[in-house]
Amino acid sequence: MGVEQLEGPGTGQRPLLDFPLSRRGDVLPQECAWLREKAPVARVGLRDLLRARAGELLDALVAEGGPADLRAGFADPFSAALHCQVLGVPFEDRRRLMSGLDVAFMTAREPFADSALNWYKDVGYFADRLHDQLALAPEERTGLLGRFAGLKEADPESAHLTDEMFATVAVSLFGAGAVSTSAFLTLAVLALLQRPELIGYLRRHPERMAGAVEELLRWNLSVGDGLPCIALEVLVERLPGLRLAVPSENLVWRTGFIKRLPERLPVAW
Repeated sequence: MGVEQLEGPGTGQRPLLDFPLSRRGDVLPQECAWLREKAPVARVGLRDLLRARAGELLDALVAEGGPADLRAGFADPFSAALHCQVLGVPFEDRRRLMSGLDVAFMTAREPFADSALNWYKDVGYFADRLHDQLALAPEERTGLLGRFAGLKEADPESAHLTDEMFATVAVSLFGAGAVSTSAFLTLAVLALLQRPELIGYLRRHPERMAGAVEELLRWNLSVGDGLPCIALEVLVERLPGLRLAVPSENLVWRTGFIKRLPERLPVAW
């Protein structure tokens, strides 16, 4: 990837919508009628929230001083924050949720007993958080679990759906989404660190970040989307001197895992 690839023509701008739409889990959001008529495929926001979270994580890294592990201190918690917000669970539970993914996404020839234990532990967690949402007034519910709570109360056609079924959807979305987003962000930062002139370029031209994210998605072949864009923007703004703290050939790469990832990404600035 080079600077010239970030200079391509931009796509037409569409309005960004704040997420979540309506806070009510039992009423179709008013925005949906507009979306059906005007923008069947639309971009939805979270931008300000994710920029703020990225800034908080970088503040903590800078306060601790470098070298620091950018994967553990930035990529993983940023991804967890995104998915906790979307699902409607406390960000404070991120470590407990992310720790289960190391087992959930291992690749092994034969099944092992504790993989099932790990799965049902997480299903139980999300079932408990669904009950927490049910205990709230409809207008106070948040995220996908808040929507599920509304379905359980208001939609007779959902009566056959059990708490375990709803929790299974949440576990699957958190696991697949959090791993993919963190993996993309880790590998994208590694790619930029190997071409430091691009960090300077993106700092001078923040409007090119969306194009950079598209190129980085092609480069690392990771499942993902533009959501880590709020993270990379803040990173290049705040830490223009970011660099690898060890030679790249000394990075230790994880084996037996669904994603190709370095175990740690030591950086300095």
